[in-house]
This record gives sequence, structure tokens and C-alpha cells, in this order.
Amino acid sequence: MAQFVLVNVVVAVLMKHLEESHKQMEEDEIDAEVEQELAIEEFCRREEKRMAKERRKTLKTILMHKTPSLPSNLNALKQTVFP
Repeated sequence: MAQFVLVNVVVAVLMKHLEESHKQMEEDEIDAEVEQELAIEEFCRREEKRMAKERRKTLKTILMHKTPSLPSNLNALKQTVFP
């Protein structure tokens, strides 16, 4: 009878350790998922900043592109308007 009680105690202890092990594994998986999601969010933030900077640079380049304020054939226009 004492052996039966001892076996039950050992099984109970082993089951408790197994449950704790599974719980720890689940927590580790959740932590890994959260860490991965945070890394993805950080990557997206950096990529958005990079793209915004690139858009500003492109827009600045477009706006800075000089266009002549007077037509290149100004002399021809002067002669036609003021003969």
C-alpha cells in the first residue's frame, strides 16, 4: 500500500512539472510572437520614415527644378510686338 501511495506522489509531482513546463513553453512562444510583432512594427515605422524622406527629397527636387521665366525666343517676340 505504501508503494502505491509513493507511486501516486511521484506521478503527481511529475505531472506538476510537466504542466509547469508546458506553461513555460506557451509563455515563451507568446513572448517570441510579441517580440516578432514589435520588430515588424519597428521595421514598418522606419520604412515609412524612409519613404516620407524620399518623397520630400523628390518633391524638393521637382520644386527646385528651374524653368525659364522668359521664353527662349524673346528677341523674336520683341520684334513681332515692337516692330
